[in-house]
Amino acid sequence: MKKVLYSILILLTTIFMVGCTNNVKKENKETEAEHFSSLYEKVDKDNVYKRISAKDAVDMVKEGTGILYLGFNTCPWCKQVVGVLNDAAKDKDITSVYYIENFYNMRPDKNANPENKKEYNELLKLLDDVLPYETDENGNDTDKKVIRVPIILFIQNGKIVSYHSGTYEGHELKAKIDENGKEVKYLEDLTEEQKNQIKEELKQDIEKVYNKTCNTGC
Repeated sequence: MKKVLYSILILLTTIFMVGCTNNVKKENKETEAEHFSSLYEKVDKDNVYKRISAKDAVDMVKEGTGILYLGFNTCPWCKQVVGVLNDAAKDKDITSVYYIENFYNMRPDKNANPENKKEYNELLKLLDDVLPYETDENGNDTDKKVIRVPIILFIQNGKIVSYHSGTYEGHELKAKIDENGKEVKYLEDLTEEQKNQIKEELKQDIEKVYNKTCNTGC
């Protein structure tokens, strides 16, 4: 009898522990929105960003419909525009803006792996009409195109109907002397007026994708 009771006790303990473990896993599971917010701290956890692979991004540009953001979280202009794009998307009831998380490491100067290099070069070809030329050390254009970030692509059935590059013209890095007497570069934050202006431009771009105001979610 004691053996039976002991076995039942062990079984109940095991079930209880498994249940607790499952609850912990559920509680610790990070959502897509939370993950993006961890990369871009100024974007709240209730955002519309969703990760896709580089291959899926290529397919989206070729034949998909939606909004694709290209950038990375160490880029000062990227950090300032993602929040504005999130607000614009929400205003238009857009539930998904897609991005490639490892885009920084896909660039040729980062020794990208062969697969990423292939997809980066494919994006270069697909975006040829909207990309600037790379410049040399003297500031002159070369014959090579480059993906400068941030760039937001508005795609409808495999056609780029609009795009937004950077933040605004003239928003450049500035220099100041720090407390140690060293020159440091910094980027001024967007003013509320500038944010609102960019947001309105992005909302117009969104309308070009869906040809209407989205009232039921897009």
